[in-house]
Amino acid sequence: DFQTMENPNNVLYHDFDDTSKPNWPICKPILYHNIAVEIPKQFQSLVKFVYVCWYFQILVYLWNVIAEASIMSIEEDWVNFVGVVLAVAYFLIGPISGFYIYRLLYNACKSGKGTLYAMFMCFYACQIAFFIFLSLGFPETGGSGLVLMVTGWERGHIVGLFQLASCLGWLGLASAGIIVIISTRRAFRDSAPDLAHQDEENAPLVREPLGNSETSSFLRNSGPTATARPATPVYQPQNEPPPPPKPSAATVTPTVRESSGSDVPDEFL
Repeated sequence: DFQTMENPNNVLYHDFDDTSKPNWPICKPILYHNIAVEIPKQFQSLVKFVYVCWYFQILVYLWNVIAEASIMSIEEDWVNFVGVVLAVAYFLIGPISGFYIYRLLYNACKSGKGTLYAMFMCFYACQIAFFIFLSLGFPETGGSGLVLMVTGWERGHIVGLFQLASCLGWLGLASAGIIVIISTRRAFRDSAPDLAHQDEENAPLVREPLGNSETSSFLRNSGPTATARPATPVYQPQNEPPPPPKPSAATVTPTVRESSGSDVPDEFL
């Protein structure tokens, strides 16, 4: 189902056809997902780590809903109802957006495209900022964290433990995200020379101009792929016999007109 391209640094990039049979998710497959087959070995650990972080996101979003509901149970008049609604919305939308961000890294490591690397790091950085904001736990923001934890402890309820666990979950995701950003930047930096070398190998040959030996020699001896390019033969005319010399004016013998014996001048004859 795929072709393998290899460069001198042993980095493998797979050129897949789009006819691979979907295998993810298991309940209703909609796309093909196989880290061991599609991702080069140098980047498999990074992709697996981000994939595990995505599953951890789902758990933290779910725990956030429970923590927000626990705060509402100790408040009067359903004061934190907005926070619970937002927490449910985060639980429904957050994992979906997180998976699409993960797919950016998946496709970037599979194809080696720098644009996908840049998009992933940009969106993942925004996601880290969102996790840090939720860890603060401001009321009616949908995030369980420090502020709501203090509120829970002041009232003498075990609800503060729920807020503490939620806060640690958000901070854990943010810390893991920083590690992912650093590792992704390193992976992109390591793969950039390999892609440049691959582009040079696939570049079309340039025909050398004729009749200019210095320019042709420069083109043949410059560039990483120029040594493998055969030199273009330059036409040189073969030795031919020289043309016969033209007679000069000094060697021309003047014509002497013989006298006719008459009295008429020669110029009238």
